[in-house]
Amino acid sequence: MDALRIAERLMNDEQYIPVAHLYLMVVASNRSRGPFDAESLSTMKRMASSLAARGYKEGAAALHYGCANSAGNSSDYSTAMFHYSQARKLDPTYIRRNYYQLEVGSTRFFMRRFHSAVFHYQRALELEDGRATRLRLADALMFAGRYQEAQAMFTRALDQSGDWSDAEAILKHSLLPKIMEAAGSARQIRRRDAVPKGFDPKSMTENEIRSVCNRALQLDALCPLAWFNLGGVAQRAGDAEVALDAYLIAALIQRGDVESWANAFAIALNAAKAASQPIENADPTAVLAIVAGYRANGEDFVMHLAERIVQEDRRESFVQMIREIINEIPKADDSPPIVRVRAPDGAWHKSLYRAH
Repeated sequence: MDALRIAERLMNDEQYIPVAHLYLMVVASNRSRGPFDAESLSTMKRMASSLAARGYKEGAAALHYGCANSAGNSSDYSTAMFHYSQARKLDPTYIRRNYYQLEVGSTRFFMRRFHSAVFHYQRALELEDGRATRLRLADALMFAGRYQEAQAMFTRALDQSGDWSDAEAILKHSLLPKIMEAAGSARQIRRRDAVPKGFDPKSMTENEIRSVCNRALQLDALCPLAWFNLGGVAQRAGDAEVALDAYLIAALIQRGDVESWANAFAIALNAAKAASQPIENADPTAVLAIVAGYRANGEDFVMHLAERIVQEDRRESFVQMIREIINEIPKADDSPPIVRVRAPDGAWHKSLYRAH
């Protein structure tokens, strides 16, 4: 906050504007601060308004872009979209920047505006092709109900490289044919409330549950409730393969559903035991479920799995096995923040910045 106050004072004097941006750069590079609080955002907005009023539209746009990213990190997506829009209006060149289209696409995705997310990711890919962008676009296509296109995009992205860190993408790619089969087509206009109101599996027969859930998937093949209950029906019938797929799809649609991840892993683990092999050798799906479930839910996933071990003396060794697998997951990219500097010739130069 002190750095922001100093930057705001410096912004009032034209000759010190570059120095003010250096203070802002230090603030932006501090990953431990988390999203900007209300006072910090208010300060950023005042600086942006002051710069815009004095004709420094590019500097004002950059401040709005920073506000947008911070609001997005706080899950305040409406505020984020407002600031992205302001940045674009003040500096129209933003729409020709790959990173801008990616950020807007991600914000629209989290707002569940999947078709809009597809548009922005496609624009980002046209501006700068990249594997990470392809994966985001594949995800958005899938949630937009464009299943066949999503599978093709996952194929393009995973052909370049694919390891345990791509667990979710690998699972989605392998399960999309099941999703298309349930939808009855390669493309679908997803409908809300696919499962009828009053749906109560506990009071229904297995056939009734199956019938209701299959009809629901014909309306929305990404209905997690339908997939979860189909998994339960299959598991009770002893059809482990169908149950595994159903639980995995439910978990991939609703990443925070620890129960679905745990059910999928338990089925894969039992298959490994039956084959008398180490889990990673018997069924890669089990490892993929661990990696994806952990990335989505962190320690909650590990603890939920541990609670399922009845014998307390076996829990510690089980958790240790899980942690050994998790430790093999490639660590997330810890590269320093990117700083973009406008050169006198009008070009933007990108460099990595480390605060010392």
